[in-house]
This record gives sequence, structure tokens and C-alpha cells, in this order.
Amino acid sequence: MICRHPHSFSFKHQLPVLIMVPCSPLIVMLWSQKWHDKQYKKAHLGTALKANPFGGASHAKGIVLEKVGVEAKQPNSAIRKCVRVQLIKNGKKITAFVPNDGCLNFIEENDEVLVAGFGRKGHAVGDIPGVRFKVAVMRNRML
Repeated sequence: MICRHPHSFSFKHQLPVLIMVPCSPLIVMLWSQKWHDKQYKKAHLGTALKANPFGGASHAKGIVLEKVGVEAKQPNSAIRKCVRVQLIKNGKKITAFVPNDGCLNFIEENDEVLVAGFGRKGHAVGDIPGVRFKVAVMRNRML
């Protein structure tokens, strides 16, 4: 049986292309239902990669713009020490958490830092709202 793959279009004329594949109505259903899966759509559309400030990389270098304190979410009561960083590769500004006690004292404005993800694949961690990254290296030293 000859079956037309639902996503087989020639880009030049936008006409469907016949592909010789053995298929049944269940396989055609599988092809079309993949796009209703959230993880499949995120992986194959490419919009998540464009929205990622790192552009698919695990780390990125940036320049410290300012030190900021982020209030913890309820029921905790604290001011988490963070820095605003402008990435060198694309100029995007992000907020990064500064780990360990007293490490904010070693960071000054206009320092070059290496920023990494915070651990939840692009989501905020714990009681720190909106902070998705952490400072990993500062002046060629691990924090």
C-alpha cells in the first residue's frame, strides 16, 4: 500500500510528496498525534532553543552588571544573593544566583563570570522566584 506521510511536503512548491512506505491507518494516526505531545513538540519545533539564553550550551560567560537581592517565596523569609549578568555571546541579560556563604563579597561589577544552569532544565529552583541560573566560575576560580 502506498501512503502519504502527513508531513512530507516539498518546500519549493508546497505540494505533498508521495513516499513509498508500508502503512496502516494506525501509523498515520501515530504520525499526526506526535505533535500533540508536549515534549515532542518542544524538542522538534526549535522554539525552546531560541528562547534559551544560552542557545543550547551548558555554560555561558557574561559581565556582571549589578548585585541584586531576591526575596524568597513564602513561607521562607530571606534575601537570596544574586547578580544581573549580560551574556557576551548574545547580549541577553539574566539573573544568576551566587552560591555559598559570602561569595557575593568577592564579585564586583564588570567582573567576568561563567554562568551555568541551576538544575531544573530551565525552571526556577526552590524558593528563588525567576532565577534559572547560577554563577559557577569567577576570575578563573570555582565558587
